[in-house]
Amino acid sequence: MMVKTADPYSTLVLSPFDDPYIPTNTYPNLPDYPAGEEREVTVLQTGQTDYPWQVTNFQKPKKEDLIIYEVLVRDFDGDRNFQDLIDKIDYFKNLNVNAIQLMPIMEFEGNESWGYNTSFHMALDKFYGTEDKLKEFVDLCHQNGIAVLLDVALNHAFGRNPMVRMWMEDPDNDGWGAPSSENPYFNQEARHSYNVGSDFNHSNPLTKAYVKQVVNHWVSNFHIDGLRWDLTKGFTQNCTASDENCTNAYQSDRVAVLKDYADYSWSLDPEHYVIFEHLGTNTEEKEWADYRVSRRSRWHFKRHPTLGKNDRFLCRTLKRLCRTRRYFRSGSQQS
Repeated sequence: MMVKTADPYSTLVLSPFDDPYIPTNTYPNLPDYPAGEEREVTVLQTGQTDYPWQVTNFQKPKKEDLIIYEVLVRDFDGDRNFQDLIDKIDYFKNLNVNAIQLMPIMEFEGNESWGYNTSFHMALDKFYGTEDKLKEFVDLCHQNGIAVLLDVALNHAFGRNPMVRMWMEDPDNDGWGAPSSENPYFNQEARHSYNVGSDFNHSNPLTKAYVKQVVNHWVSNFHIDGLRWDLTKGFTQNCTASDENCTNAYQSDRVAVLKDYADYSWSLDPEHYVIFEHLGTNTEEKEWADYRVSRRSRWHFKRHPTLGKNDRFLCRTLKRLCRTRRYFRSGSQQS
C-alpha cells in the first residue's frame, strides 16, 4: 500500500480540512491547496527573506524572578491570532509579567483546540497567523523585557502525523490508522497510564533526533526562551496503559531521556528555561533537583499553584509561577 503524506519536518503545511476556515486577515496570501490531493501537503518555501530582528541579545529575566502569563491564543481576543497579542503588549506590561507562555501553537488537528493534539511539531498552526507575525510578537516582547515560552506536546501525536501514517495499521484502507509494529517512532500500546493519541517511543534514536530537531527549530529560528514540556511522566517505556503505579514510580529511562533533552536545550542556549509538567516521586524529584546543581544550580522544583501536592514542574528555579488565561469571546474555558 502506498501512503502519501507530508514531510514530518514541514514548517508549513496545507490542509483541506482546516484551511478553508482560516481568515485572510490572519494568514494573507495562503497558498492554494493543490488539486488532486486528499490530506496535508508540505509547502517548500525558497528564497525567503530573513526576519529583521530588532533584539538579538535579549537578557532573560532571572529564573527566580519569573512571573509567567499563560495564553491560549484562540481565546485571548476577538481575532484569535498573533496580531491580537502584539496589539495588547501594553496590557501585558501593565500586568508586570516578565514571561508569556503560549499554549501549543504547532499545527494541530482542526482550528478550534488547546493545541495538544499536535500533528506537525515544526509547523505553526495557520489559524493563529504567519511565522513573521510570531517572530514580530517575540521581538516585541523582548523589546519590553518579556520572555516567550512555548508549550510543546512531545509525549504523543495524533493521526494526521506523518510518522504515524508512514507505519500504520489500516485494515479498511482509508488512509488512517494506528501505529503498526514496524513503526520506529510510536508504540502500538501506550507505555504509561496518562496517554492520549499515539505514544512516542523516546527510547528510539530516531525519536530523540526528531525531538531535538523540534527544539532547535523553535529556539534557533524563533528566539524562543524556554519550553514547557507537556506530560513528561509519559516519557518512559517501562509501563503499561493500565498500570498507574508503575507510571508514578521512579523510572530511570524517563529520567535519562529528559536529562538528554534538557542538556540539548542548554547546548543551544545556556539560559534556556526548561519546564516539565511532571508528577514525580520524592526519589525522582530529588534526582531532578540535584541534577547539574553544581553548575549554577540549574534545576529546581517549584510547586504549581493550581495543581495537587504531588504535582510538580521542573523549572530551573522558578520563584513565582502565575497561570492566567484571558477569555474575551466566550468567557469560559473550552477544549
